[in-house]
Parts: sequence; structure tokens; C-alpha cells
Amino acid sequence: MALQARSDMELWDRPFQTLLLAVLGVNVLSHVMHVPWWILLLSVISLGWKIGHLYKGWPLPAKRWIYLTGVLVGGAVIWEYKTAFGHEAATPTLVFLTSLKLLETNRDRDARFVIVTSYFLLMAHLLHSQSLLSTFFMAFDVAIITILMYQLHRADRRLSGAALRPVVHVLVLTIPVWLLLFVVFPRFNLTMLRTSQPQATVGFSEDMKPGSVNQLAQSNEPAFRVKFQTGPARSPELLYWRGATLYHPDGLSWKPLDESEVRRRGVGLENLMLAKTDLSDVEDVEKKVLTYQVIAEPNIGRTIFTLPRVVKFDPIGSLTYNRPYLTRDNQVRLRNNRADHISYLASSIAESEGELEILDPETLRLTLDVPKDLSQKTRALIEQLAIPGVDFHSSPQASIRKLDEWFQRSDFRYSLDLTNTPSRTLDEFLFTSRRGFCEHFAGASALLLRAMGHPTRVVVGYQGGRWNDISKALVVQSRDAHAWVEVWYPSHANPREGRWLTYDPTAMIAPLRLRMGGDFFDLDEEQQMAGSDEFDSIRIRRSLVYRMLLRAELAWDYAQMSWTQFLIGYDKSGQQNLLSSLLGGLGIKPSPWMITILIGVLLAIGLRLVFIWNSRAPKADRLRQEWLLFEKELARLGYYRSPMDGPLTLKNRVPLEDVGLALDRYMSYVYGKPLQDAAENKRELRKQVRSLSQARKALRANAKKNPRPKSALAPHDHLAS
Repeated sequence: MALQARSDMELWDRPFQTLLLAVLGVNVLSHVMHVPWWILLLSVISLGWKIGHLYKGWPLPAKRWIYLTGVLVGGAVIWEYKTAFGHEAATPTLVFLTSLKLLETNRDRDARFVIVTSYFLLMAHLLHSQSLLSTFFMAFDVAIITILMYQLHRADRRLSGAALRPVVHVLVLTIPVWLLLFVVFPRFNLTMLRTSQPQATVGFSEDMKPGSVNQLAQSNEPAFRVKFQTGPARSPELLYWRGATLYHPDGLSWKPLDESEVRRRGVGLENLMLAKTDLSDVEDVEKKVLTYQVIAEPNIGRTIFTLPRVVKFDPIGSLTYNRPYLTRDNQVRLRNNRADHISYLASSIAESEGELEILDPETLRLTLDVPKDLSQKTRALIEQLAIPGVDFHSSPQASIRKLDEWFQRSDFRYSLDLTNTPSRTLDEFLFTSRRGFCEHFAGASALLLRAMGHPTRVVVGYQGGRWNDISKALVVQSRDAHAWVEVWYPSHANPREGRWLTYDPTAMIAPLRLRMGGDFFDLDEEQQMAGSDEFDSIRIRRSLVYRMLLRAELAWDYAQMSWTQFLIGYDKSGQQNLLSSLLGGLGIKPSPWMITILIGVLLAIGLRLVFIWNSRAPKADRLRQEWLLFEKELARLGYYRSPMDGPLTLKNRVPLEDVGLALDRYMSYVYGKPLQDAAENKRELRKQVRSLSQARKALRANAKKNPRPKSALAPHDHLAS
């Protein structure tokens, strides 16, 4: 029966269309983070209009207006994405057009189109995310879409437990097919399907403005996870995860070098210390080199997070295709943007270890550049802090000490809340509010030290992290975002040689921030300003429920990390290794043709097994066969005496309760009112076969327990034979 207009709608029609709306709504909302807000708004309006039509009688728009709206929105999507190709542009178009289609859905064919399109919306969601949560959502979504498709083809479309069993049966039978396709289907990099680079989900930015790090630090989203493998342990306050190095100041704002300039100054990974040096003193290496694996969340552009000073880098899986290289400031970076989970192994040593670095003239010029538009008050402060005779040849220790003392005397405070005392400019921060976040202190300190004659640069990244004792990994969240300064320490022999060492003014202003990481923001403002020696006396009160939720969060994080590691490891090379190990023992070399043939053969075997399984379903002749076996058993025991003995006669003759119940069910099914629903009839038929089989077993068991004398057996050898 086709879907009708509302005026002559059948009673089941409106609930079915409501279910169709709900399923489509779930698939539309799954794209809330990946489509423009106006696409989402228009889609919700379309769904709401359909609900108003079903329950309030709102008139539907004419088809010409529906078509015109679809064309206009499609053109707007092309205008925004500057292309009609790629799944970035296709996804919002599909989301809106499917929602719009509901406004003209009044036939089975239309409903079937919407249901099939929901499968495509699910696939589009998986192109954006393959997280563990998305995997669970996929299983749930496939189930409800398939249920809806099954309901569409039933005469009675009312939902019931009996109506869902065939769908569950089919889905269970397809699980081996899913697993098979996952194992043997060719792996590919999703980057090839993208025509533009998506925005970073973790919000990390490679420049720094007042409030940028502050805003990032208010999120609990994980940025990456770290598993330490070998090397010396480091306390949390020493874990500085370098992300981007900034050279160009503009007040409190800092910007990195142009991408083309960074690439021009970059070199290959073979220039890393451990990559080009054959170290024979293994024991010394184990004492000094910290090796760790990083599993990073999607969409962080070209940034690679490592501890200073990185001496070795090994990409894992498809990260090789992003072409990592080494920048002049000892930072590993990607030549191509990435948009998926990545993993890599890195090794780092302490900043004070290893060979000296060279300060080339170009870097010296960049790291001493000071804006010419500094205010008179700032210039007066620089003159006050400057030490006579100090320049880039001198150690910056005395200048740093003097700057720290000035911060302390001036009562600067570390705070996330700058609503009442904004620090938008350098002068506002230094002379008016004297309150700020890490980017305020890092930007101002780097600029003042430059003006005092010391080469400096600002680094943005993350500091610390939360230890997960379940996964034995460090979870670095967005709230661990941080900014600090790197200052040039020249050697005594040659000022052009030396080391870039970390100077973090936050360590003096709010030392607990470095020890507690992101948990520091759970303290009140007075506790935040406590000294490092008061760390043990500060306790954040946690209820039992909070601690249980935290434990559950850590367990979920461990599950997500394990799933991500599995997906990263099972890329193209991982699949080839698995198939080589499976087929190598048979003397078969994996190839595209061989994999295609393998898929075909396994699918054929799977379909054959499904056919064999379905052929086991009882038919009418199967019930007849089971009844003949039942009669044969009765004849062997002497209860069956004549072909005229019917089920009622046999029930009265056999003194077993199980047999009586089986015969009652048999008579009710064979002589009762036929069942109209085919699925229900099939289930009842299976029950009858099972019931007669159990009755035969009961007869046999009773005969062994209570054997009847031979005189009681009727001579019907032709039936017992």
C-alpha cells in the first residue's frame, strides 16, 4: 500500500512517516559538526514542516518551490566550497536535499529513496570520523535504517518485537560479511577524497593572539595521547609539547614564518641527531634519550607535537605520505595537511644535551626584531629593565631574573577570566590590568627580552597532561594548551653557537599550572596563585560520583586509544602484511587480482552458507516428516495401533504430560484458524517441529526408565520397521 496524502491517510501511515522522520533526523544531526550552520537550519526547518503537515495539517509547498529551493541551496554550497566535487561539498548538499525530499514524500517509492539515501548519509559521516563512538553509531544506524526498510515492505507496518526479529536475524548473518570486507577490502587514504582541508577539531592554531590559547584551554577534548617506551622519566612540569614556533611580534600577538619560508629553511629527517649518528654507547643513550609514541587526534594541520629536543622521528602507517621534514628550529612538520588520526614514534633529549646549535644571521635578525611602534611607557620599561653591555653574546640569565623580579613586584596575576580587566594590548597588560593567561606572559616576556638584546621566539603547544593508569598513557587535552618562550643561550667560546632553552614566565607567576596541568583550572583563583611548595596541601574536593565518572572517562579513553591504534596500524601496509602472512603459507603472493578473487570466493561461500542456513527453516512437509517419525516412535512402543488413530486418541492413550502438550499444540496449529502473517506462521511452524521432536525424546526416555512388557505391545511391525 502506498503512502497517502494526509487527507486520506491510513491509521498506520502517520506513525510510519514519523518513524521515517526520526531516522532521517538522526542521520542529519550526525553531520552537525561537518556542515554549515545554515544547511543544518534549513534541514531542521524542512523536517519541522513535515511534522507540522502530519500532525497539524500544514499545507506542503508546491513542487516548483521545492525544486527552486534545491537549486538555490546547491548553488550556495558550490559558492561556499568553491567546488561541486569532493565529499566536503557533497555532504551538505545531500543532507539538505534528503530533508527537502520529505516535503514531497507521499508514495512508497519516495520513502524507499529517502531510506536508501540515509545509508549514504551514514557513509558520509564515516568519511569524517572513524572513532569508536562513530563505529557504535554506525551499527545502531544500520539497524534502524534496515528496520525501516523492512517495515516499508510489510503489509502491517506497526512496530512489534515479532516484526523486528527477521531484521535482527539478517543483520546477525551479515556480521561475517562485514568483518570479511573490513579485512580484505583495499585500504586507501581518505585525503584523496578531499578537495579542501577541514578545520581542526581540537582548535589548535599556529599563531597566537590574546585569548586564543585561553579559549582552547577551556575545552576538555583530547589533542593526543602519549605512550612512553624507553628513557628517563620526566616530571609533568618538564613536559613541553612543541607545536609551532612564532617569530613575528605585533604587540601581544605573534605569528609564525610563512609556510614557504619554513619549507625553504627545512631539511630532511635524516639530519636528526640519532638518524645521522651511530651511537655505540647504548647504555648512555638509554639514560638520556626518551622514546615515546604519539597517537594524535584528527585535523591538526601540518603540526607535529614533540618534546624538545627531538633527535629521532619515525612515522607510523600512512603518515609517510604527508612527507614529514625537519624545520630549522628543530621542529618536525608535515609538507601536506593531514585530516585523520596519525601516529608516530619520536625520541627526545633534554635541551641542555646534544651538540650545539648554530645561530645563523637570518635567524638572529628574526629573533631580535622588535616593533617600531612601541609606546613610550613600554620603551621606558625596557630602559628600566635593560642591563648595560648586554647583547646576544651575553647569557640571558641576569635579564630573565630581573624580568621575573619586576613581574613579582608589580603583582601580576595568572587568570582565565579577563572580563572586567581586559588585556587586549601590550600596554593594557603591562601597566593596567596586570592579569593574563600564558600567552600574555609569553608574548610580553619574549618582546621585552628581545628589546633587552636577547634572541627569543614564542612556542605554542601543550604542557603536561593527565596520566591514565588504565592505558598507561599520558592524555594531553585541549585544556593543557600553553605558550612559552625559548631564549638563546650562547656558548662562551662562540656566541654563534649555543642552545635554545625554555623560559616559561608562568613557572614564576603560577607554578601550580605546570605541576597540575589542565586540572589547575579546577582550582579557585586564590589556590591558583599558591606557591609550588603548597602543592601537597591543596586538595580539590571530589565526590564519590565524580571519581567514578572520572574512572569511567579514563576507561573510555583507553578504549578509544586502542581503537585508534588499531585503525592506524591496519592501513595499506598493515593489510598487506596480514594477507601475506595468511596467504604466504599457501604459496600465494597477494596482489589486487588475487584479493579480488579471494573476496569473490569468500562471498560466494558466505552466500551459500546463508542459503543452507535458510533451507533449514521448517516447511509444511518438514512438519509432516516429524509427525511420521512421532507415529513411528509411538508404534515401536505399542501406542499406535491403527492409521485411524488421530492426535486426540493418542493423547488419551499416552500417559505423558509432555506428549499431551505437544499434541495439543499440533491440533491447534493444524486444525485451528490459519495465521495470516507469513513470518509469524514460519515461527509457529518451527515451534511445532521442535515440540514434536521433544515429545519423541520424552517417549524414548520414559521407555528406558519404565520399559513396558512385550505383551502390552501391539503387533504392528509394519509401522515400527
